[in-house]
Parts: sequence; structure tokens; C-alpha cells
Amino acid sequence: MLKEWWDSLEPQWKKAFNEAVLGNGPIENRPTRTEMELIHSAPALRFAGPKAPYPNLSFELTNMSGLAELSQIETLVVTFHSIGKLGDLSHMENLTSLFVNNCQLKSLKGIEELSKLNTLYASVNKIKDIKPIKRLTNLADFQFPYNNITSLKGITNKHTSNMKNFVCLPNDDLPDRDIIKVENRLGIRCKRG
Repeated sequence: MLKEWWDSLEPQWKKAFNEAVLGNGPIENRPTRTEMELIHSAPALRFAGPKAPYPNLSFELTNMSGLAELSQIETLVVTFHSIGKLGDLSHMENLTSLFVNNCQLKSLKGIEELSKLNTLYASVNKIKDIKPIKRLTNLADFQFPYNNITSLKGITNKHTSNMKNFVCLPNDDLPDRDIIKVENRLGIRCKRG
């Protein structure tokens, strides 16, 4: 099963796992069975592109396809890439922390089923709305400044008990009335990043 999984990966993901997780450099060689088991069972994975402050990849990823069968992840860091969209992450049932800063994301679509998610950083992207977080009521730390947000629809009264850190500014297209509504009606302070 692991061999078939590895063989089905795109070359960029074979290189990413070898370089960032196994420390073998950006090569496509198939790891040992033990190394593949290590990847598959990892509770935390980090893929920081070459422009990141502390990169562990020498190239930028263009999609999230390599993560499609990894369900044990609790913390996922994918920063400074050219991804555009997250894709369906619903198989990551244990995911509690997701960091997708500087990935050119246009949407948060794909996170709607991540009920355990309590930390989400999506700063410096091209995201227009935060509606996909509507059912993610365990979020305690949500940061998304420097996007193209035009509305705070998605934040509901069900977020009020857990949301401790809500960083939504600056977002130049975000109307003051939306900020005031969230702060006054829900009691969630919109902080500046």
C-alpha cells in the first residue's frame, strides 16, 4: 500500500517529502518502508518554501495533492508556496493547527469539515471570504490579515466561546460596518496583524 501511495505522488511531492521530512534533498527516490511509514504517521509536517524566513524546501509547491492520504496530521505548516487552493482536507480529522501563510490562496474552501481545528493562520493570501469557517467553532486563534476579505460572514455566535485571537486587520476591502458588527454583536475583538 505504501509503495503504491508513493508511486502515485506527483514528482514535486516526492521531492518535498524527501527534502523537508526525510532530509534527503530534493530527489524523487522512493524512501524505505520505514521512512514512508514515518511520513504516513507523522503528527506534524512542515513545508516552508524558499522565500520563507526558515525554509526547508528549495522550491515552491503548486498544490496540496501530496497530502491527500495523510490522515494522522495534527499540525500542518505549508507556507510561502504558489498553491492557489487548498483542496479537500476533510480526511485530516485530527488536524488542530493549520498554517497556510503566503500561499496565494484564493479561498479557504476545503477546511469546512475540520471540526478539531483550533488554530488557523492564513495571512498574506488572496482570500475573499471566510465563510468556510462557519462550522469550525473550536477555532481559538484565527489570523488572516493581508487578504482580499470583503466580509466577515462565517463568524457566528457559536465562535464566541472559543475565539481568543481574531486577527483580521489589515484587509483593505473589509468594511468597517462588518468589523463593528462582529465586535458589538458577537463580542469578538478584531485585532491588527
